[in-house]
Amino acid sequence: MGLIKQNREFEIDLLKVNYEIIPFREDSPEDFKFVVQDNYEIKDFNEDIVGITLTRKVYYKPEMFFNILVKLRVFYKIDKEEKKELNKFNLKKELEGNKKTLLSPLVNKASLLIANITNADDNLSVITPPFLQK
Repeated sequence: MGLIKQNREFEIDLLKVNYEIIPFREDSPEDFKFVVQDNYEIKDFNEDIVGITLTRKVYYKPEMFFNILVKLRVFYKIDKEEKKELNKFNLKKELEGNKKTLLSPLVNKASLLIANITNADDNLSVITPPFLQK
């Protein structure tokens, strides 16, 4: 099973949203790269819950059009019947082994938020993948 209860009993908090528009320049290069970057970490835990934070950044290289940052946190309950010791090392190890399942609610929410943010601009709508990006 594991220390982190993988069920529907979780809570998601929106911690930060940043949208910065970057005006198009005539001298912008023709070849550019669209980047979706996810970072995650265990921020908080106690004998009852664990908090996992995901930060998704969306931008272009070289810098153009926009920069978006969305930061979310999910809280899962701790399985008190698990025999493993509750510590950050064991939680990180479990997160790495189950990141697709544990981070799924966060990446889904991040994808939806980014789509809604970019939809506010009449000229641009960006749908990022609803799964973890390197």
